[in-house]
Amino acid sequence: MFKYLKVAFFAVLFTLLVNSCGQRHKAEGVIEEFLKENLETSKYSLNVLKVDSTHFLSDSILSVMKENARKSEFFKENINYAQKTPSRKYFYARTKMYIQKDTLRLTFYLDSEIKGVLAFKED
Repeated sequence: MFKYLKVAFFAVLFTLLVNSCGQRHKAEGVIEEFLKENLETSKYSLNVLKVDSTHFLSDSILSVMKENARKSEFFKENINYAQKTPSRKYFYARTKMYIQKDTLRLTFYLDSEIKGVLAFKED
């Protein structure tokens, strides 16, 4: 019996690990595309530190983040975001970005399928 529990535990752990790496890779690709389209420069380096889920992402919070993002000197004036669709779970990615001599810590909020950036904020 103990042997089966041990095997089940490692199977679940392996699944979580593979799924987590897949989400991080997918999020990194989505954020890279977003930056190519909306960043003022193409000379930057991005490091995705953490990807996790959140249930707390209201329209008013997104609006505030988008308004604050418009003030950033590093992004174009008209930033293109993905449309938010109703979901119980969204994702966020904590990142560190290097632009010339500046280091930015940004959190990107992604849709439920990790296909688009809904908003971002400077940490």
